[in-house]
Amino acid sequence: MLCCLSFLQAYKKWILKTIEESWNLFQKKFVELWNKHKEGNGEAYLPDIYNNSKLLSVAQKKYMTNLFHDSLGFGSAKMIRFVNNVFFLKRILSK
Repeated sequence: MLCCLSFLQAYKKWILKTIEESWNLFQKKFVELWNKHKEGNGEAYLPDIYNNSKLLSVAQKKYMTNLFHDSLGFGSAKMIRFVNNVFFLKRILSK
C-alpha cells in the first residue's frame, strides 16, 4: 500500500510539473507571436494599446489569465463528462 501511495504522489508531482511547464511554454510562444505580429490586420485591441508597452503587457496578461481559466474549465468539463460516461456504461452493462 505504501508503494502505491508513493507512486501516486510521484505521479501527481510529475503531472502538475508537466502541466505547468507546458502552459509556460505555450504562454511564452503565444505572447512572442503576438508581439511579432501585432502590426497585422484584425487585431482585437485598439492601436493605442499596441503603441504603449505597459498597456500591451497588461492586456496580454489579462488575456492569458482568462485563456488559462477557460482551459481549466473546458478540461474539467471534459473529465466530468468522461467519468459520467464511464459510470453510465458500467450501470448499463451491469444489468
